[in-house]
Amino acid sequence: MRGYALSIIAIALMPTWIFVEWLRGNMSDAAVIAVTAPVAIVLLSYLMVGLAKTIWRRKTRRPPLSRSA
Repeated sequence: MRGYALSIIAIALMPTWIFVEWLRGNMSDAAVIAVTAPVAIVLLSYLMVGLAKTIWRRKTRRPPLSRSA
């Protein structure tokens, strides 16, 4: 689960790096949009689905609570 969190952070920082390059004048507006948007959307959605599956599997593996007092 830690791997998912690190991947999400890394992918979230990728558009920031491209934005900084755009501010420096190394990339055009169209290049920033063309590179950042599709990559960020696809990879973040893929990772969020994987994280949701991992959480779901962990929740369903828990043993039921015993009610004997």
